[in-house]
Amino acid sequence: MYLLDSSAILEIINDTQKSKEIILDLKGDLFTTPFSLYEVFYGVRQSELTFIEKLLTTLTVVNFDTNSSFVAVTLMRDLEKRGRKINLVDVFIASIAISHDLTLVSLDKDFKKIKGLKFKVY
Repeated sequence: MYLLDSSAILEIINDTQKSKEIILDLKGDLFTTPFSLYEVFYGVRQSELTFIEKLLTTLTVVNFDTNSSFVAVTLMRDLEKRGRKINLVDVFIASIAISHDLTLVSLDKDFKKIKGLKFKVY
């Protein structure tokens, strides 16, 4: 099962070559987070909203819950200790993936810094 971050969703919206790889590669249930949805909605044009709404019907939104918050704190402390800090929203997204045993799909290489995260970076 896969958790799409905003970069993967935006690739699909923009119908890029990478989006074709992502779509062909993914099998099973697809998920996203409220954080990724915020980033997508913030970054798109009004004319793309209809397509996005249709795309979102194929995704299940997984919320940031109590377990995710514990995982996020652990991740952030580890990143700080190793001097490898990343964006806090990315930590929240990664913590949701870890706490729900999902593979994160992204184009953001910062996720490689997170120990214990299953991911596919395109």
